[in-house]
Amino acid sequence: LEEGNEPLDVLNIGLVEPINVLGEKFRLGQIYVPELLIASKTMKLGVFTTLLSNLPLEEALKYFEKAYALNPANMKVLYMWAMLLLELCKFEEALLRLNILKQIEPFWENMSKLLAICHNNLGNTKEAIEFSQKALGEDPLNVECHIILAQNLAKPETKELCLNQYKKAKDLGAVNSTLYYSWGKSLQIFEEWEKSIEKFNKAIELD
Repeated sequence: LEEGNEPLDVLNIGLVEPINVLGEKFRLGQIYVPELLIASKTMKLGVFTTLLSNLPLEEALKYFEKAYALNPANMKVLYMWAMLLLELCKFEEALLRLNILKQIEPFWENMSKLLAICHNNLGNTKEAIEFSQKALGEDPLNVECHIILAQNLAKPETKELCLNQYKKAKDLGAVNSTLYYSWGKSLQIFEEWEKSIEKFNKAIELD
């Protein structure tokens, strides 16, 4: 970028093409999962700290649209596009891209978690429960999905299940304002006012 290259060229030639080469090497057994994970994290870091830091986020979306138009089967572009949309809180658009990615590669890393986040923010309770449970089946230590599940179980008939999820999130080390704010809101639904105030005060303390 400092040399005057177009951001789209940086994305496609500098990031997408190399990851595709590594994907092929993985398919042929020339590299293994650890190398692929390192490359994937490096690409994400490159996109979010190098490419996107040089562009307004809304402008960066246009480059992902162009990159996707050039190769609609490119899963990495779809994934990074969805991650940027999540960053911008464009949950409906992010969900659309994730569903396309899911059709191409159903077992994409963190797919269940990402779908749970989208559905939770869109108020789709049934789907948020489904995908947060699925994500927890894949990774029981996923704190964010424990909180999402708890939020969506905040009904009188599932009170104990809801509160157990918050306790699990806390036991796993989620000592942050998000946990306690959400916990407090759920306790309001259960009309446990004193406990609710206690959780809200804890959220303020940690914020």
